[in-house]
Amino acid sequence: MRFAMAPGGRFSPVPPLPGLLFAVKTWARSQEKAAALAAAGAAVHFGSLEDLDWLQEGAAGADGVIPRLQPRFLDVCGQLREDRRVTGALSVALVGSARPLIVTSGTWMVNTAPGALATEDGAVVSSGVNPRAASEEAAAAVLAEDVARLYRLAIERGEPGAKYHAVAEQGVAFKDMAQAIGHRLNIPVRSIAAEDAEAHFGWLASSARLDAPASSEQTRKMLPWRPTGPGMITDLEALQIADA
Repeated sequence: MRFAMAPGGRFSPVPPLPGLLFAVKTWARSQEKAAALAAAGAAVHFGSLEDLDWLQEGAAGADGVIPRLQPRFLDVCGQLREDRRVTGALSVALVGSARPLIVTSGTWMVNTAPGALATEDGAVVSSGVNPRAASEEAAAAVLAEDVARLYRLAIERGEPGAKYHAVAEQGVAFKDMAQAIGHRLNIPVRSIAAEDAEAHFGWLASSARLDAPASSEQTRKMLPWRPTGPGMITDLEALQIADA
């Protein structure tokens, strides 16, 4: 099977896939990234996101497509516009075929009560709405290699309209994450008042306020997927520290 991933950054699931009998075709926007992707075992389609014909050519011949753009946290609106444009171009390339387009989002977009588990069959919130805020925030977690395997299984299944949750741990408290990072880096950890979150976290404040546990129970019933990676806290405790 051969699948394509539209231009991705460090979050693209290329590295774990060689050896899984997959031919990976991906896009790249710089010679340096193209070389790194090729070294990971991908066939690289080099070009620019501004060229929609280039995007559609990259999707030709693939059994499925996964748009994965580099996040632009300081320009969310610009990121969303680019997402729509790229995804739209890729979907045109797949019209008339049974080849799947795998769109990635966050489990916090499921409309649940504060602290309730987000499930695959839950309704999605409307644009600009995300009411889940609580005093004890938590987030679902999963290792990148496990996510990559789920992408592969979703492409193989090719079920139109299916929703899958790449969730290994239903909810890891932000406090526990902060303490694990602080312990690993030998730096102090302290709590701050909710009203100070914006000044302290900046663009990350809205995410830091979320209480967004999620379940992958339905996904595990639909696909032969079981996450095998270490938990979030174990992974943070083994954090590699770069030399200064």
